[in-house]
Amino acid sequence: MLGTVIGLLGGLGGVGGAALSLGLGVIGYLFEIPGSSVCLSDAIILLVLAFLGASGGLAGFYRPKLGALLQFLAALGGILVSFLLWVIPFVLFVAGALALITNANRKKDKKYYGVGKIPIQSYWNLK
Repeated sequence: MLGTVIGLLGGLGGVGGAALSLGLGVIGYLFEIPGSSVCLSDAIILLVLAFLGASGGLAGFYRPKLGALLQFLAALGGILVSFLLWVIPFVLFVAGALALITNANRKKDKKYYGVGKIPIQSYWNLK
């Protein structure tokens, strides 16, 4: 649950970073500043990566390892595209992925060892 919430917050931060990059690109284009088209293309890439990380957070409910992988990919891709605008989403995506991985390992231990269940329920869950 914690990894999902952190992943969604990282997605919102990523959308904010993409909006900021888009705004800078539009302002640069209006004032004919060279290199402003790079900000526009980076904004589209950051928006896609923000949705990838947020979908990784949502996937954490059902497949925590897949959700962690998607969040790691979004964090690394965003830091490579735009370092300054992606610092906060990077931290949130990495924290969310680590939370999903640790939670997946705990669920696995409880499933196989039957913590908190009567022996008959543990027997039926092992199959």
